[in-house]
Amino acid sequence: MLFADLPAKQMAKLEIYTFGSAADHFNNPLNDTGTGGVIRHIEHYVNKNDPVPQWGVLRSISNPKNKYAGRVFICGDGHGHLFNQHYLSQMFPLGAEISPSRAYFVNHTVSVDKRVSEARHRFVCQEANKLTPNEDGPSSPSGTAARGAIGFLTGMLVREVSRLSQYMAGREPDADHPPEMRDSERLATPSR
Repeated sequence: MLFADLPAKQMAKLEIYTFGSAADHFNNPLNDTGTGGVIRHIEHYVNKNDPVPQWGVLRSISNPKNKYAGRVFICGDGHGHLFNQHYLSQMFPLGAEISPSRAYFVNHTVSVDKRVSEARHRFVCQEANKLTPNEDGPSSPSGTAARGAIGFLTGMLVREVSRLSQYMAGREPDADHPPEMRDSERLATPSR
């Protein structure tokens, strides 16, 4: 009930990052303008071969009618569920800025599951009783611009899309120009 206890202005400052999530849903209510979620930055990092997210986030995001707010990054050959050993050390290793070859995960290109993204977009539009995906307008949750973002993200490096990777080496993300991706376009998998 965090959303009930804090004003939206304070919630907008919050950033959420999960690793190997077992959650079967993840909510983020719309902000006052209806253009996005109250929490601006939610990212989920998953090792594809980790059994915990296989029954959690990975199962949930494959169903377009299930609500799972935020970007989901899947490390295709990642394994294990230990936070430091299997997630941080593999995805965001220390010294990765000095030796880019160590930054295996963040240097892969992103591929977006268009089938799931487009199905989720249609479902969100229908459920929100907004404009259909074929119509554009200010009340559309994402419109053509967001559908075009699917292609925009494909081919980018994980480090260019992931807000968490922007914190590497003590940097601070550029809050004014973060890469955009709506909830309906959340399946980002590094390609080989």
